[in-house]
Amino acid sequence: MIGAILATDMSNHFSKLAVFKSKILSNDFDAKSTENKKICAEWMFHLADISNSTKPFKICQKWTDLLFVEFFD
Repeated sequence: MIGAILATDMSNHFSKLAVFKSKILSNDFDAKSTENKKICAEWMFHLADISNSTKPFKICQKWTDLLFVEFFD
């Protein structure tokens, strides 16, 4: 669970993106390996975390308001 939360950290976005791309595009990519499953799961968490701006504005605004409440509490 800690890894899932840390995967949403934007400070690691570009370095983790490079690792993800190289893994996915390699000829020997094994979707069943534990390491690759972990990397893919972390990216799913990260993408879900940053996808708010792609939602309809009312939903995006509600989530942003909740985020600010959580942040400042």
